[in-house]
This record gives sequence, structure tokens and C-alpha cells, in this order.
Amino acid sequence: MINSVFLVLSQNAALLIAMLFIYDFISRQWDTENQRLRDLVTGVIAGLVVTIIMLTSWQYEEGIIFDARSVLLGVSGLCLGVIPTFIAILMAVVVRIFLAGDGVIPGIGIIVSSGIIGVLWRTYRLPKGLVKLSLTELWCFGFALQFAYFASVFLFPLDKALQIFELILLPVLILYPLATMMLSYLFIDRLKQAQLSKALVLSEERTKGLYYHAPAAIWEEDWSAVSNALKNIQRDHPAVSISEYFKQHRDQAWELVSSIKIVGVNDAALKLSGAASKDQLTDGITQFFDQSTIEQFIDVIETFAQGEQVKECESIFVDLNGERRWIEVRHALMPGYEDSMGIVLITTLDITSLKQKEDALRLSSSVYENSQEAMSVTDESGTILSVNAAFSTITGYSQEEVLGKTHSILKSGKHDKRFHQKMWHEIITTGRWEGEISNRRKNGEIYAEWLSVNTICDENNQPYRRIALFSDISQRKASESLIERQANFDNLTGLPNRRMFIEHLNRQIDLALILEDPIQLLLIDLDRLTDINDSLGYLVGDELIKQSAVKIQDCLQAPHLVARIAGDVFAVILPGEERQDEIDRIVECIQAALATACEIDNHNIYLTSSIGIAAFPTHASTSEVLIQCSNLALENAKQQGRNQRSHYVPLMKQSTQYKYAVSTDLRKALASDQFRLFYQPIIDLKTQNVHKAEALIRWYHPVQGIISPADFIPVAEATGAIIEIGNWVFTEAVKQVESWRETIASDFQISINKSPIQFKSEDVHLSNWFDYLAQHGLSGEAIVVEMTEGLLMDSGPVVASKLFAMSDAGMQIALDDFGTGYSSLSYIKKYDVDYLKIDQAFVSNLTAESDDSAICESVIAMAHKLGIKVIAEGIETKEQLELLTQWGCDYGQGYYFCKPIPADQFEQKYAGLKADQDY
Repeated sequence: MINSVFLVLSQNAALLIAMLFIYDFISRQWDTENQRLRDLVTGVIAGLVVTIIMLTSWQYEEGIIFDARSVLLGVSGLCLGVIPTFIAILMAVVVRIFLAGDGVIPGIGIIVSSGIIGVLWRTYRLPKGLVKLSLTELWCFGFALQFAYFASVFLFPLDKALQIFELILLPVLILYPLATMMLSYLFIDRLKQAQLSKALVLSEERTKGLYYHAPAAIWEEDWSAVSNALKNIQRDHPAVSISEYFKQHRDQAWELVSSIKIVGVNDAALKLSGAASKDQLTDGITQFFDQSTIEQFIDVIETFAQGEQVKECESIFVDLNGERRWIEVRHALMPGYEDSMGIVLITTLDITSLKQKEDALRLSSSVYENSQEAMSVTDESGTILSVNAAFSTITGYSQEEVLGKTHSILKSGKHDKRFHQKMWHEIITTGRWEGEISNRRKNGEIYAEWLSVNTICDENNQPYRRIALFSDISQRKASESLIERQANFDNLTGLPNRRMFIEHLNRQIDLALILEDPIQLLLIDLDRLTDINDSLGYLVGDELIKQSAVKIQDCLQAPHLVARIAGDVFAVILPGEERQDEIDRIVECIQAALATACEIDNHNIYLTSSIGIAAFPTHASTSEVLIQCSNLALENAKQQGRNQRSHYVPLMKQSTQYKYAVSTDLRKALASDQFRLFYQPIIDLKTQNVHKAEALIRWYHPVQGIISPADFIPVAEATGAIIEIGNWVFTEAVKQVESWRETIASDFQISINKSPIQFKSEDVHLSNWFDYLAQHGLSGEAIVVEMTEGLLMDSGPVVASKLFAMSDAGMQIALDDFGTGYSSLSYIKKYDVDYLKIDQAFVSNLTAESDDSAICESVIAMAHKLGIKVIAEGIETKEQLELLTQWGCDYGQGYYFCKPIPADQFEQKYAGLKADQDY
């Protein structure tokens, strides 16, 4: 009986081992990633084996069988898992039910308990790893299964259970634990192999992945030919090193390069070389070499020849597209190929960007050290970590003296605590600050610097370093101060100049608008300063201006401002002054101070001044208009004879505007033929003949009508237009005298008035006049030139030369308005004056009892003594004519005879008259 039990159980154990091999075969041949399907198939196989085991079991009696199902299901639960075990249990239960008999319940109990024990043991051991189960633990696991087996036996009636227990105890306790241990061990060993196989595949895949997708370019090259050549060289030339040999046989080095074969490359190598595939690398590595890389190749084979297996270097790499890159190269002999060099692994890493960064860093370092701007690097709290040479040059502190300290060692004390707090607040909140700051050098000297602070943050965007850049701007500040002073102050007096004066005046006006205060503006002109410059020199004139500036300042108070705005013109701003008596007091003080003598180079110089006064807002609402008004008042003061003061009145501007309009229209008057000459006869008082006439200009303005010479001649003189007008008068007079010498008298003369401007101007050339007279067949005596006695007294070399030239040309000279100015008999004789014209101021009120009679009679007598003829102007009555005739006056003109009339009327009236015609 026992032998039968052992035999059957041994057969079951053989089936268990067969089941393992079947499972192993199927799992090896059937590779699927669907774990559920694998579990299903495995469970079916286990169920089939259990079925076979149950069908080949030992039968105790009808319906009661014993087999090794507990071993299979326990091992299935331990090694295969829940799903295969559940399927096997399900199939075994079905089969046991199908076999029927009294042992169905105990049999199902053995089936279920064995599977559950296996699954529970697996659950307990799985975290620690099934592959770590020892034989001892597997033996214990087998005993645990059999205890459950024995427990199921006691589901039979007790007497039968004891009989069965006694029968199967020995074979079950001996064979089944051993079978369980053996089968579990085989399964676990299979599991280990599967894991190792999987790990090996994964390792290969990872290795391939690392190889093909590594960032470094990897080249597998066959250097067998190189190895053979090296051995031959070492054998044939043992005393010569490899490097020396190839330096002498460079062509052989190139041959060795061409003998190298590329076995394999990864993706990074293809990218680095510029090749799309390995097929483009069939020409070998020669295409990547140049003269610099061949030197490095020689160094590599020298290293290998010396027995070393690795050589690293940096090199230039030229890809198939001709692009040059810096690479880091590592040549390594593959283990096992040290002698043949059958495989050399060459790892290359593109370090172009690294080199560029190194160059940039080197450049930055060079800039840092050689910059003319001082630089310092601090930590986030301001502790100095590094400074450059310019820092030491500017501050006087060496790097060793400032490391670990803060910039507070440079504090000058010029800035208060609030300034530094505000600066650091901006640095902390914005990361930067820029501005001007005063600091102190090591030697104690305070200097101005322009400071810029920037913050560098770390990867967490927290302050890491602060960079301070600054430059010494002391010299620039001094230059700016000098430029500002030159731009705003007068170099001679130190007073504000015109620019600063206007800025200050604008500010005062803005303030006055707010405070509703007046402003008085004084323009002060130093009278006849030009004469002093001409007579004593400009150095004396400059000193006089400086002393005058001091005198004006002494008359002013704190809120007042004095400026020099032109060569001899000062401006004074009196803000808030509205009392006329106070204004007059200041003006009188200034004029009195300027009138005191100035002692310069042993000269006592006396000056007078003219002052123009205008007020804001009474006379003007802007600074520009206020200056204009004050200047008009100044001009009025100068016209009053100088050493005067004048307050602005609106009529001044109207007069100026009128003169401006006249000056503008004068430019167009000649071109538009708006001038006419009128003629007033000059009567020979002895014969009553008319052989002379005075030409008087009239302006027929197209809008304003006839404009008096008294209105436009001064404007023409001021603008210089008088020169062109005078030339026109001369040519018209010449043409007219030519005509009247034919129609009225052959010795007819026309007198023309010549402005002092014409005499003094070098643009008036008398030779042109003389030529014009000659063109018309006339001598100089046809024209009489009238001039004022003031011009005669003020004659210079230019005037004198013109007077002598006219005299030499035969032109006669008449001294007009005689008696109204200062005369000198010596000048009259010097310039050979032909006529004296008694001014109408002495003739218009002439009677036998008047004072003017004595003057007129004396002038006539004096002139005749000097051989000069006399013309009396402004004769209006018969009494005046008789008195002048009685005193021997030569000629007369005036409304008594005829007022000035046009040329055609003049000719109509006097042509053909008899010489003895009675008036």
C-alpha cells in the first residue's frame, strides 16, 4: 500500500516538474507584453497539469483519492500569482466535483487551502523579493502546505480520517515538502533568469540609447593599420621617438590617417560632422583633418606607443560644410584591443560655446582690470569682494585695504543720512541706482564721482552680487562750472551777462505775476565810451567799465540785479519797486556815482550816463517787450543830449514803428520811382536874375502821400539808404542843370544837399560824379554842394579829402544853416567855402529893430571880408528883402520869391526871362 502511495506521488512530482518545463517553454516561445493574457494561459496550463495529476492519483477507495495537487497549487500561488492560481483552483475544483465520491469536500478543501497559502506566502514575501527565498524557507513553505493537507483529511469521519492519516503521513511529509521545495526553487530560478535576461536587454537598450543619443559625439574607429605601422617603426627605428619620426615623415602620418576606418558613430557625431548618415563618412577621417589636427594625431599615437590607453586634448574640427568648431577630444583604446588597436573609441564634445564664453570671460576680465572706470564687486549687503586698478587709482586705496569693507570708507560727509537711505532703498527695491555723489580719497581730498550700481541675482532671483562703476568727474565738474560761468557771466566785470539777465528777468516776471508786484527795468549807457577807447585805448576803457560796474552795484540793494548786456550798456532789475521817488533816488544815485572821476593810469576820467526806464506790467507783459520799452526810453535819453534819464511812454514805440515802416519802404522807393526833385530859385539880389536853384527832394508814397524830407532823411541816414538817394539826387540834378543851361542861363547852377553820411562813407566815390558830369559836357561849377557847419567842424581825413577833391574839380561849396551851430573861421578858410547860407531862423523874424538884424549884417560883412558870398534863406517879406539888399547880401531865396516847385513849372516860369525883370 505504502509503495503504491509513493509510486503515485512520485509520478505526480514528475508531472509537476514537467509542468515547469512546459511553462518555461511556452513563456520563452511566446513573448507577449499582455500580462493578463500571459496569466490566463499560465493558469490554464497549471489547471491542466492539476487535472492530469488528479486523474493519475492514488485511490484509497471509491471517491477518495490522494495526489500532489496541493504542491502544484501552493507553488502556483507562490510563484505564479493570484490570477493563474485562481484559474488552476477553479479547474481543479471542477475536476474534483466531476470525480465525485466521499472525498469531494476534503479534496476541494485541499485545493483551495493550498492555493490560498501559496498566494498569502507570495504576498508576504513579494516586497522583499521572491528571488531571495532560501531552500529552508521553501522547505517550511512545503510543510505548511502539507499541514493544510492533513487538516483537510479530518473533514472525513474521525475513524476514517485516522486510517487515511496513518496511511499517507510518511509519504506526504517526506515527498511533498521536498517536491514543493524543488519545484519552487526551479520556478524561482527561472524567475531569476527572466529578470536577469530582462535586465540585460534593458541594459543593452540603455547602452544603445546612451551611445546613439549621448550629447558627446562618439566615433568607433579601426586603427589596426596604425598599430601595425607603429610596431614596424619601433622595430626599424628604435632610437627615434614616434613624434620625431613623423615630424620628419609627415606624409606617412597622413597615410596613417587615411588608413583609419570608421566603424560606427552616434547621432551626435553625425551632427558634429555635418553628415546626414554614416554613408557620407566612408572616406574616413582625413576629410576632417588639417595641419593643426595632424600634429595632435601624432601626439595621440605617441601616447599609445608609450603604452598609455587614453589621450585627451582640445582641437579645431572642420565639418563637411567647412564650419570650424572647437572640440574636446578623448582617444581611448577599447579594453581587449590594446595590442591591435582594433577599436579606438573617440569621444568629442563641442566646446565652441564654452570657448566663446571663456574668451568673453577673459575679455570681461581684461576690461575689468584695464577699464578707466573704477569697478568694485560686493555681496548683497555691500561688503567689497573685489576692485579693479582704476578703483585704486581714483580712491588711493589698494585692493587689500578695502576687501571685506564697505564703500562707507569713502564717505565725504557731504551727504546726510537720508541721502544714503534713499540710495539703498532704490538699490534694494529696483536693483540699481545711478547718480552723482561726493566721496573722499585716502589722502582726504573730496572729489565728485558719477556712480552706477547694478545687482546680479542668483537662480532664485535673489540678490547675489552688486557691481559698482564710478568715474571721477571732478575735472568735468570744474569744466562745466567754467563753461556755465562763461555762459552766464561777463568775463570783464563778473556781472551776469545778457543770457543770465534774461533768465533772471523771466523768473522775476513769473514771480511778479504771482505776487502782483511791479518790476522796474533800467538800461544804463555809458556816454561817449567809444571816444575814450579811441583816445586812451581799450585797456583804459575796460578798466572804466569795471569801475562803473562797482559804482552801479554800490547803489543797489540785495533784491536788485545788475548785469552787463552789451559793451557799454548795463541793465538793472528792480523787483517790487513801485514808489516813483525811490526809483528816482536809485537812478540819481547811479548817475551821480558814474559822474565821479575815475583815476586810471594817471588819467582822471569823467563819464556821464543815459538811463532808460520801463515798468512791468505797466508798459509790457513779457521780458522781451519790457527790454524793448526800456531801450526806447534809453534812445530817447541819448537823443536829449545824453546825461539824461527817460521814462518810457507809448509814443516812443509808435515813433519807432513809424521809422521802421519808413525804412522798409525806403528800400523800394527808388526802384518804384517814388522820389521827385522840386526846385526853389536863388535870386541875385543885385540884378534880380535867376541863375541858381536849390534841389529839394520829395517822396510820393503810394499810401501815405507826400512824406516830408524831415521825416525820412534821418531814417535814410540811419539805415545807409541816404548814399543811394544822394547819388540819385546828384544824377537828376546834373541832367536838369544841363537842360536849364540851354533854356534859362548858360551859367545856371543847381545846389544839392549832401548828407554827412555821404561825406564820411568810403562807399561814395566822387570820381563817379566827376565822370558823370563829363559825360554830360559839364564842368564842376554846374553843381553847388551844400553841407552843414557841424560836418565842417567834425571833418576827418575822409571828409577833408572829398572837400579838396570837389574844390579841385571846380565844384563850389555852400555852408548851410550858418549860425545855428559852432563855426570856425579857420575851417571855413581851409576848405575854401564859396557861400554862406544864413539860416532862416535869423531871417524869418528879421526887422530893422530886431536882434537878428545885427547878426545878419555882421555875417554878411564877415563873409565879404573873407571873400565869401552870402545867401539868405527864408525871405518872406519885402522889408526883409530890402534890409538884406541894403547890407549887401548877394543872394536870397524864400517864399517871397517862390516856393519849391517841380522842374517843368520852374522852367515854364523862368525860361526866357530878362535879366532886368522886376519882382
